[in-house]
Amino acid sequence: MASAALIPPPCRFFSTTPHLDKMTKARIKLFQFLNGRKGRVYREPKGEPLYMGTHKDQPFPENPLFRSQPVLSDSVRQIIWTRVAEEGEALKVVSADMNIDVRRVAAVVRLKEVENRWKKAGKKLATPYAEAISKMVPQAYWYPGEDNVPFENINEIEVHPATTKQLFLPVSESRQFTRADAAKAFSDTLLPADARSPQPQLISMEREVLDGATRKDSREKFVQAARQEEKDLETAEEARVKAEDLRTQRVTHGRYEWRFKKISVEDVGRDGKRHEGTGMRYGAPFDDRSGGKIKIPTSNPALMGTKTSILIFYLRLAKNTQTVLRYASWVTLAVVNVSGLVLTFMNIFQCSPIQAAWAADFHGPSTCIPLLTEFICAAPVNILTDLAILALPIPVLTGMRLPSRQKTILVITFALGIFVTIVDVVRIYYLQRAITDVPTGTTSDPESRFGGEADFAWNASLSLMWSAVEVNVGMACACIPTLKPLILKLLPAMLHDPNGTRTSSMSRGPMDPDMPRRVSTATGALKADEAFLPDGHVAMKPVDFLTIPETAVIVGSSWRHASSDTAATHAPTSFTASSAPENGVFFGFVNMAKPKSMLRVAMAESLKYCTIVSILFFLWGLSYGLLNTLNNAVAAVNHMPTSQTLGLTSAYFGGGYFFGPLLVGEWILRRDEHNRTKRHGKNEAEHVGGFKATFIVGLCIYGIGTIIFWPSAVTNSYGGFMLSNFVVGFGLSVLEVGANSFMVLCGPAEYGETRLLVAQGVQGVGSVLSGLLAQKVFFKGISQDNMPNSMTLINVQWTYLGITLLCVVLGLFFYYMPLPEVSDKELKRSASLLPSVDPKRRSIAGLELRTVSLILAVFTQWVYVASQESNSIFFRDLLISVSPIQEATRSSEHMEAHGGKYNPDRPPGIALPIPDYLLVGHSAFAVSRFLVGYLTYLSVSRPRLPQPRTYLTICVALCFICALLLVTVQPSKPDLQVIPVLFFFFAEGPIWPLIFALGLRGQGRRTKRAAAFITMGGSGPAFFPFIMYFISHHGSVRRAYIVIVALQVAMMTYPAFLEMSRAARRLVDQRPDLRHGLPSDDTPLHEIIARREAHADVGGAQPSPGFLRRMSKGLDFGFGGAHKAGYQGGADHSEEVSPRTSMADAGRPI
Repeated sequence: MASAALIPPPCRFFSTTPHLDKMTKARIKLFQFLNGRKGRVYREPKGEPLYMGTHKDQPFPENPLFRSQPVLSDSVRQIIWTRVAEEGEALKVVSADMNIDVRRVAAVVRLKEVENRWKKAGKKLATPYAEAISKMVPQAYWYPGEDNVPFENINEIEVHPATTKQLFLPVSESRQFTRADAAKAFSDTLLPADARSPQPQLISMEREVLDGATRKDSREKFVQAARQEEKDLETAEEARVKAEDLRTQRVTHGRYEWRFKKISVEDVGRDGKRHEGTGMRYGAPFDDRSGGKIKIPTSNPALMGTKTSILIFYLRLAKNTQTVLRYASWVTLAVVNVSGLVLTFMNIFQCSPIQAAWAADFHGPSTCIPLLTEFICAAPVNILTDLAILALPIPVLTGMRLPSRQKTILVITFALGIFVTIVDVVRIYYLQRAITDVPTGTTSDPESRFGGEADFAWNASLSLMWSAVEVNVGMACACIPTLKPLILKLLPAMLHDPNGTRTSSMSRGPMDPDMPRRVSTATGALKADEAFLPDGHVAMKPVDFLTIPETAVIVGSSWRHASSDTAATHAPTSFTASSAPENGVFFGFVNMAKPKSMLRVAMAESLKYCTIVSILFFLWGLSYGLLNTLNNAVAAVNHMPTSQTLGLTSAYFGGGYFFGPLLVGEWILRRDEHNRTKRHGKNEAEHVGGFKATFIVGLCIYGIGTIIFWPSAVTNSYGGFMLSNFVVGFGLSVLEVGANSFMVLCGPAEYGETRLLVAQGVQGVGSVLSGLLAQKVFFKGISQDNMPNSMTLINVQWTYLGITLLCVVLGLFFYYMPLPEVSDKELKRSASLLPSVDPKRRSIAGLELRTVSLILAVFTQWVYVASQESNSIFFRDLLISVSPIQEATRSSEHMEAHGGKYNPDRPPGIALPIPDYLLVGHSAFAVSRFLVGYLTYLSVSRPRLPQPRTYLTICVALCFICALLLVTVQPSKPDLQVIPVLFFFFAEGPIWPLIFALGLRGQGRRTKRAAAFITMGGSGPAFFPFIMYFISHHGSVRRAYIVIVALQVAMMTYPAFLEMSRAARRLVDQRPDLRHGLPSDDTPLHEIIARREAHADVGGAQPSPGFLRRMSKGLDFGFGGAHKAGYQGGADHSEEVSPRTSMADAGRPI
């Protein structure tokens, strides 16, 4: 053991000045003052060592306690060597005994080993040089009054890393400081003294002595622990070396040995600062990461310029023709440029102040929009505009009269733009994989200036690479349409038919009856353009550049000598893209003839068309099934109160279903009223309304709503979720106006209810499937211990992206699908022939019978949807309210029975989880629609079966009884409470389609407008869920269900009117004897009447009226007022003349 005289005084460690980018402004100004002329006096004290400096590794200025470590003499170094190498003591033991840092002890041992090897080898040591250096080191006293001792050079100060940590934790006043935050602070930042001490073993030894142990025993225990620690380290090092050898592949070549091994992110760390990291990325140090941001703002302008050039090409392509393409291109062009400018300026002015986003050495306070938020929010706009640019020219190109090979190549060429959309989706996929925590909204975190992470650019390198690929692929796709001359030169066989002919792929030629006006217009435009050109030149339109016959291009100027017939033939093919032909080949392999009117479609054709349209019902069933679960997930992620969660449902139904049918649905569906001016009304070719247009517009709006969910899920924006729900509901309501009325009108009228019930059953199946995915895949266990985060919502965005792409595909599909249409004039004529009662006869309050029926149908639909959604929303609360949850949730028996966790989806006393019960209810909802649809089908051929209005009455009555049971009866077991709820789901299923189909009966010319108003009845949930929430919040859930009982009472008005009014029954009842009412447009009216009379005579005597029928006849007299005569059904009454005139022309009753 060394003597006490040889042991140096204890070493002290002090904090150094922090790095420049972590200093405060006051400290930076102090150093600037010390470096200046006035600070020289303070920087160089006379007769003292230079302990104060201005660099980042120098101690804090004027620190009176600062001393560097003493220089170890040769005698001290020899003692260290003897104790470690010869006596075998542990490094920590020697360090603790001699008060020397363990790292210096290890360095002395290694240095002494080198000196001993050199002595044995006969090498001379640099002892004189070392002695000279030792005399040059500064000397100072350790304590006042003591002799000066040498200290190490100021530039070689050893600073313990623990002393650089802050001993305080700044906390924002705007956020809560929880127990979890305190625990993290005490474990990471606010460390105790023994954890920060360079010699923690000394503290532990003193604690043992204070606890009663002798100093000798304490030291012996410490020595044994140190030796065991060294052995463990040696063992671990040997294992590491062996594992390293197994991972390393050695390749020897000459004098060199190459070693290769696989490195993962865990080895180098996400910031590259772990032991396997290289320490450099992008050729720049870690503290320089802002240079790559300069490239980011140029991405949006590049995409904007590329898309703008393509859309300008579309505008030139549709010049003076193709109204839809021209207006759609203008709208897309506006969206592209406005969004591009907004995103570009968002990148430029990302931070406040602006220089915080661009100056690499900016260290002041700032507020920035996270870069990731900008990327994700830009994705929907990019995807939507990409899809619009892709889909817009396809109908125009397929409508051109070109050789089949040219048309195919042309369509494929433009369809290559799908790669831009694919690249954009891939870019977002890699971007989301690179993040660990999604930033939302503006933040003052400096890391948010560049992605929200310490090394975002490295982690998102693949996404940034795909951003560059997206721009370049977009430019390539924009240039492809101009390559036809090059292809003609290099590969002329690609554009020439093998037999040398140029047969059009369209069945009709330019001399068809509907073509002369277009031919003359296009020919005149062509000649007018030629008049302004010099001799020998002919004007070439952009579409001519794509579609001009290849022989004309090859011969060059000789094309202008072609005959005028050729010009007239070519002009319309260059400008017009007529819609799908009435009788032609669909997609090249299915021959489907377009009927003249859906009112004359036979049963077989009706099945075919309705099956295709049922795809739309399945689509909005998927959306409806996700709605409730998705709203609950949004509320859980953002910790929303119940009122805000109900607001999402209110936006979907109360906003979308109220405005959509009236503003867009009716306007697009009534194609004969679409043109508001006489100038456009004369040109029937410019009509863009009808069922097909309604489907396409509704799909487009719905697709926009689903893609809006994308940025909302990232930013957790409540306003974004509200907007997404509103647009989705708006688009689906437009679809429902067209699809529901299509099902009712397409085919024999007596089967209208059956078709709609089956289609709505398909919608119910979609709701069940999407609800199953939401509960078992997307939001599995969202209400349990694993708290949801924003990534939970981001997982759903891929499903919504798939729905958006499906909407585009379905839009193109319905464009080419030759669906039947019907005009208001045809509906007016059918109303005058088919009903057995005058729809315009006066009824309640002097209103027309059809008006009263429509008003009651809309009102009943309104209260029905309110009741349906209120029951679905509060179904969970109802089951929880009847379970003994207050006691059982805290009982150990219940916890053990559920694996130690409480599952709020399955409270005690319930056999199945609540989401599973809800799926069962939705399944019963769908099954009831199929069942009643089958019954209404049978009622057409079997008069003794109830009519559809009777089934409506039965369903409403069952709903009332079930709702009344939920309020009045409190079962002993919670499972018994489920029974009336499930029956309620089963009974309410057929009500919507029955109300819709019956409400359209006898509406005549305003049938489409009636469809829009009945669909608007789906806006009922805008208010009533809030009323139930208010009652349940101040009372109980059971008491809140009184609202549903009241809604069921209100629903009885329409069924009661249909059952008690004889005229209303005759208006809506099926008439099998009239199924051949409109065989063709050329059938005279008297032949139709005679055919009906013959069919009625063959039918035999009608059964005698019963008591209810006689009572309703009396009530009908009271409702009808002064109406004297019944409706003479065979008359072709006009809606423009008075009822008296119609009565005068009436013939024999049918």
